[in-house]
Amino acid sequence: MMPDVNYLPDSLYSVLMQQAKQPFLVLEQFMVQEGNANAAHLLGVTLTELSTRSLWSFCPLKQANGGDSPEIWQAYQNQALAGEAVRFEWQFQHSDGRLMQACVKLSHWQRDGNVRILVLIQDSDQQQRFESELQAARFKFQTLLENFPGGITMIDQSLRFIAWNQTAMRLTGFTEEFFVPGTQPSVSDMFRYNIVRGEYGEVSSQMDMEALLHEKMEAVKRFEAHHFIRVRPDGLVLEVRGIPMENGGFVTTYQDVTEQYHVKEQVRQQSVLLSEVLEHMSPGVMLFDENLCLKAWNSNAIKMLELPLLSIQPGVPFADLMRVMLKEGVGWIDADFEHRLRRNIKFMRESSEHHSEQTNAAGRTFLIHGKTLKNTGKMVELIITMTDITERKQVEVVQYEANLRLEKLVKELNEARADLVRNEKLAGLGSLVTGVAHELNTPLDNCLMMTGAIQDATRRIDEKVKSNEIVREDLDTYFNHIMGDMHLLTKNLLTAAELIMRFKQVAITQTNTQRRVFYLHELIHEVELVMCEKIQDAGHHLEVQVPPDIRFDSYPDPLEQVMISLINNALQHAFEGIQGGKMTLLAHKVSEEQIRIEFHDNGKGIAAQYLARIFDPFFTINNNRGCGGLGLHISHNIVTSLLSGGINVQSEVGGGTAFVLELPLNTPVKY
Repeated sequence: MMPDVNYLPDSLYSVLMQQAKQPFLVLEQFMVQEGNANAAHLLGVTLTELSTRSLWSFCPLKQANGGDSPEIWQAYQNQALAGEAVRFEWQFQHSDGRLMQACVKLSHWQRDGNVRILVLIQDSDQQQRFESELQAARFKFQTLLENFPGGITMIDQSLRFIAWNQTAMRLTGFTEEFFVPGTQPSVSDMFRYNIVRGEYGEVSSQMDMEALLHEKMEAVKRFEAHHFIRVRPDGLVLEVRGIPMENGGFVTTYQDVTEQYHVKEQVRQQSVLLSEVLEHMSPGVMLFDENLCLKAWNSNAIKMLELPLLSIQPGVPFADLMRVMLKEGVGWIDADFEHRLRRNIKFMRESSEHHSEQTNAAGRTFLIHGKTLKNTGKMVELIITMTDITERKQVEVVQYEANLRLEKLVKELNEARADLVRNEKLAGLGSLVTGVAHELNTPLDNCLMMTGAIQDATRRIDEKVKSNEIVREDLDTYFNHIMGDMHLLTKNLLTAAELIMRFKQVAITQTNTQRRVFYLHELIHEVELVMCEKIQDAGHHLEVQVPPDIRFDSYPDPLEQVMISLINNALQHAFEGIQGGKMTLLAHKVSEEQIRIEFHDNGKGIAAQYLARIFDPFFTINNNRGCGGLGLHISHNIVTSLLSGGINVQSEVGGGTAFVLELPLNTPVKY
């Protein structure tokens, strides 16, 4: 604003006019009477030239709206002379010919009795440029704030917020209701807001609230740099840094360090836990870093190594500890110390794990275990544990002597066990012989009876021949009697021979077997043909489910004998008192090398107490039924020994019985 110059002395008037920051002209009859340097610079002339020119030399003939410049100006000037405040847009012409848009304010005043027009000029283009540059600067500044890697706020010397970004609002939990664009909330308001919402803990009274607010404001007013970690109630951890500005105020940054904080806290807790664990471990423990400098240890390690407490410090090299031990006279350091030390250090760096036993001068023996932790082949940590094994070594000596005595006892026990097995086998053999003898007794008694009858008939016919009393009828009777007795004699002798042959099969071997390639379904078909009549006569049924592609390289005759034995066993025992029994024989591949054969019957089943002994060579439930239980034992021998397979039985009383065989398709060759 221009000063009222009507009553100023000429000297003061000139000074004030020339020091005015806003460009101005003083007109009298459209002639420039005077102006200031800013106006001369704006119009592109010197100050001297400015006072000798007319207004029209600085205006184009027509204005932007197409009107004549003199006419438009005259109208505005008349309004000013009438006492009105006149403000309008006007185009001036620079001395170089370019047009400039300006905002003009006209007013009239008198000096020395002359009426003059005061023209105040504001360069609209320059103003727009200033405003545009200011807007661009503000945009860049806000963009910088929003892209700052964290939250940031700025407060001025009056402790009011003048800038902030969205990240700061988010991290501190403030809403847009507090940080409203165009406003300048105070730091005091911010602290009060935080106190009310419990950011600094629970405040019990208004007095405590005011005291806390006062404390925080006093800290801020010192305008000192600060750095601290703040844990918010929601668990968010902020790292806050405040840097004072030269003209007063602060720039404060906020970083979310929640994850780092928790990691550090976990590391701290783990360090405490590690110390506690180490201290409660009975072995001595020492941890060394990648440079073989001491990181951690426990008191047991110091006791075992008999080291002075002052020698145990973080960062002490492994080699220095060894030298201290040598100085202290620990007995298990040998004379060639330095050479051994270099060799051991090299070995520990290169190896992953090492063990050794050392005995000190006091006679205590330690087991030393070193484990090297590596990353990309480079050692990062060495863990050494020391365990006092003195008592254990003594126990080992006692245990060794006890083992010698135990071996002797075991040997004696095995001999006693062998004797017991032999006795059990003899007892079983006795039972077997008793059973076989019982079975042989009937046919042999029949044979003796037949031979006695033949002898009596022969004696009688001989007496008649000698007395010449024989007749044709006597000879016919004799021969008929002899033929009948001979038939019975032959039948009973064959029965006895069969019993003896089956008894001999207990010790079956491979000497009478031939190996060849065969298909299982063909072998089972032969078994069906052999057993068909016997099964039908017994009133039972056999169902076969065997794929045609199961190919064996094995011993077909023994396998056929096993199948027949299983069928005979079912016929003799499973279906006692049962008519219309069903047997099922099925097979399938378990793998490319293994086959499973299953034989099921729906008979009366086997009691649980007999299952474990079903394959015993001398076991039978019914001794009065012949053969002493040899069939299943022979089958077991064939499957497990000759055919290199396995056989087991599953049964329950009233639920039938199942025999399961697992056999290799290619029986291994036995030497």
